[in-house]
Amino acid sequence: MEECVATTLRFQKLTDLSVKDKFCPVTDLDWTDIPRKDVPWMPFELCSLFGTPYWNNLSPNQMLTLSQLEMINLFSMTLRGEKEIQADLLEYLYLPEFADDSDYLSILLGEESDHILMFGKFCRMHFGRVIQYKHVRLTQFADKKIATLNAFLQTLVAEEILTFYNVEIAKFVDAPNLVRKINERHYKDESRHIAMGRQVVRSLWSKLEADLSSEMLQNYRIYVGRFIRFFIADLANVEIYKIIGLANPLKVKIAVEREKFSNLDTFKPAAKIQKYLLSVGIA
Repeated sequence: MEECVATTLRFQKLTDLSVKDKFCPVTDLDWTDIPRKDVPWMPFELCSLFGTPYWNNLSPNQMLTLSQLEMINLFSMTLRGEKEIQADLLEYLYLPEFADDSDYLSILLGEESDHILMFGKFCRMHFGRVIQYKHVRLTQFADKKIATLNAFLQTLVAEEILTFYNVEIAKFVDAPNLVRKINERHYKDESRHIAMGRQVVRSLWSKLEADLSSEMLQNYRIYVGRFIRFFIADLANVEIYKIIGLANPLKVKIAVEREKFSNLDTFKPAAKIQKYLLSVGIA
C-alpha cells in the first residue's frame, strides 16, 4: 500500500512538472533559424565512424556532412521510437492495473506527439524526408505479463540511449541554435518519461520474478541484450555512408557495429540503461 501511494505521488509530481513546462514545437521553436552547413551539428566524437579506422580517412567536408546527416538519422530514429511508444502504450491506457499511471501516461503520449512533429518537421525541412526504418519485432511474447513488461522496457531503452545524444548535443556550443534547442527540449521531456519508465519496469519485473521460472527469466534477459544491440545498430546507417562517398557502405556498417556497438559495457550511450538493468536484475 505504501509503495502504491509513493508511486502515485511520484506520477503526480511528473504531471505537475509537465504542466508547468508545457511546450509547443510550432510556436516555441524558431523554424526560420536555418542551421548552417559549415559547422558540425553534433560533436564529432558522437559520430558513428569516430574512433574507427574509417574516420581518419574522411575529408573535413565528409566529417561535417556526416555530423549533419547523423543528426537527421538520430531525429529519424527518435521519431520512429515515438511512434512505437504511442502504439505500445495506448494499449495499456486506463486498464485497471495501470489506472494510477494513466493520467501521466496521457500527458506523456501528448508530449510524444509534439516530438513527432518536431523531429519530422526538422527532417523534412533539412533533408527532404524522414529516414524510414522497418518496424521489426524480434520476438512475439505469448505470455501477456512479459509482453506488457517488454512494451515499457523497449520504450525505456530507446529513451535512455537517445537522450544520451540529446544531452551532449544540447551543450555543444558549435552546433546551430535550432539543433541545440530541439535536443534540449527532447531531453527535458524524456527525463520525466524515463523516471516513469524506470518505476514501471522495476515494478513489472519484480512481479514477474515471483511468477516465472528461472529459465524464462533468463531467456528474457538474453532477449533484452539482443534488442539493445538491434536498436543501436541503426546508428550506423548504410544510406548515409553512401551519401558521403564511402566505398562498400554495408561493409562499413558491419565493421562499425562490431568495433563500437558489440560491447554494451563500453558503449557510452548504453551505459545508463545497462546500469539500471543490472540494478533491477534484468541484465
